Amino acid sequence: MRAQQSDRTAKQGVALAMRAFERLGFAFREQSVSDYGIDAHAELIEGDSATGRLLGVQIKSGQSYLSKSVGDSYVFRADAKHVGYWVNHALPVLVCLADLDNDAVYWQVINNDTAESTGTNYRLMIPKDQMLNEHSLPALRDMLTMVIPRDRYTLLNLEDVSHVTAKRYSCKAVLNGTFSKAEIGSIIRQMTTEGAGRRYYRNHLVERRWGDSDAEVVWVYIYASMNDYANNNVYCRSLWINPSLLKRDRPTTFQGENIGDGTIVDWNSNHDLLADLLSKQESTKEEYLKAATPLIAELEALILYFQQALPSPERQQLARSAFVRRSQTQIQQAGCIYGEVNDLPGAPYECKEVDNLMQQVAGNIDNIAILYSDNSKAKWSDKNRLYLASEQVNDAASTMKDLKYELRKIR
Repeated sequence: MRAQQSDRTAKQGVALAMRAFERLGFAFREQSVSDYGIDAHAELIEGDSATGRLLGVQIKSGQSYLSKSVGDSYVFRADAKHVGYWVNHALPVLVCLADLDNDAVYWQVINNDTAESTGTNYRLMIPKDQMLNEHSLPALRDMLTMVIPRDRYTLLNLEDVSHVTAKRYSCKAVLNGTFSKAEIGSIIRQMTTEGAGRRYYRNHLVERRWGDSDAEVVWVYIYASMNDYANNNVYCRSLWINPSLLKRDRPTTFQGENIGDGTIVDWNSNHDLLADLLSKQESTKEEYLKAATPLIAELEALILYFQQALPSPERQQLARSAFVRRSQTQIQQAGCIYGEVNDLPGAPYECKEVDNLMQQVAGNIDNIAILYSDNSKAKWSDKNRLYLASEQVNDAASTMKDLKYELRKIR
């Protein structure tokens, strides 16, 4: 089978761009897995060290892309879909025209200033004197993704989620301020690099297994605010997998934007909508506590009642029927209070932990009501019902201690 001329031309253009970038001190990584509209990543290398500062590169090869000129610039045309992708990419994106006859590569960054709308599509003016050579290096360096100071974001949680075949970390961070998409991409790359080098282990067995090795999988979750973190409204998530990790040992991946070194970012398109909705539902501290405090007292009273009223294992045969007869009011109340807790106004960030713990307690108490409902009689024996109810009461009592502690912290 004969190779298509267009394929050969495209490969020659990529090779020409690679040589040009590498002469300028960049590592050039062609994207072997098709990334819509991005042919390669170029990372600046200083000395022997990778900087983590990148450019996205789209390469067009052949005389057809050099046939249209206006003044001293070549005209490159693209549809709105591609331009929107490039402009909103987490990396600065260069469109490069490879002139194979003259061994030259012309470039232009694509952004809202350089992409000119023609009504239905866009055009990009690429200066004929703007070539990938030493004269362009200062401009290229200025466009590289930035290094974000560590104090502009806060690592809230580092979790060791390793297993026997792969060392893995999950990292969650909140942004301290407003950031562009490119800046968030830089934060993700920094956190991924730092995360891969961590040596935290959840126990001595995991430490014994992985010792001084780097992580092979790193997830990063970015939150725009502490309220988002409390509500698990992620701004974006990312995943990096060491290319050498065997396929059988890899976690489930997701679709997203490749921001360099195989780090894939999934941007949450519903973030702003959910954040706005949650903001409108959120109450003040005084409103929330005014509604929540009486319910906490009711839950505490129910816990005490069930601790005393549930028959002990030794007396369960004698006391089981008596418990059900005399506890109908409390059982009904347990079923109702769960709904009341879930109908509370949205808790402000300061009250989130109280709200979470109260829902856990209410869930335990509601489970007792479910166990002794008419629909559950056929599902469990009386012995199992008593055992499960006792477990729910014990869990509720333990969580109530944590709840009261958190409540004292915010009063």
